[in-house]
Amino acid sequence: MNNKFFLCTLVLSLMGCSSLTPKKETRFTTSVNISEYNSIANQYMHKPTFGTIQHFNEYDAYYIKASRYGQGYLGIYITPDNLTSYQTALTKYLKWNEIALNNNDLVDKTIVSFEQSLTTWKLVFFSGSEKSHYFTVQACTDGLIETCTTMATLDSLNVKRLLSELDRFKQGTLLKIDTGSKYN
Repeated sequence: MNNKFFLCTLVLSLMGCSSLTPKKETRFTTSVNISEYNSIANQYMHKPTFGTIQHFNEYDAYYIKASRYGQGYLGIYITPDNLTSYQTALTKYLKWNEIALNNNDLVDKTIVSFEQSLTTWKLVFFSGSEKSHYFTVQACTDGLIETCTTMATLDSLNVKRLLSELDRFKQGTLLKIDTGSKYN
């Protein structure tokens, strides 16, 4: 029963709000590649990643996703309410990554956490080894035991790419034109 509740909460959180449906979605080509750990290759591997801007009456949301190995999706969903949390955590990750690489450190530490739609979202610095450190997005629910699911993993190059896209998203320049209007 607890797993069903967690999955339901997770789906609602990824949607941003369960009662709202975007009035429009616009796809864009993202330069960000979400990674997922592949146990056969014994490494994190980039996944084909797709971007969408979801347009609501009050705001726009940035959403990138990739298929999981098996079922479901990995993804990063950013609204105006959590944009600053992401930008702060991504910037701090880059600083910590440099320190950890220079010192051969292993660090697993939450950079920022915030609440959204009954879920605690944790933006985490995670060391795969002394020479590879990742930024992870985790969705966590409280119960008797906190349960977290990794929703996205990024290496340093893709953290920089995400920061760049978020700057353009914030400025309203991420989407060049609405290609859908050409095909009426």
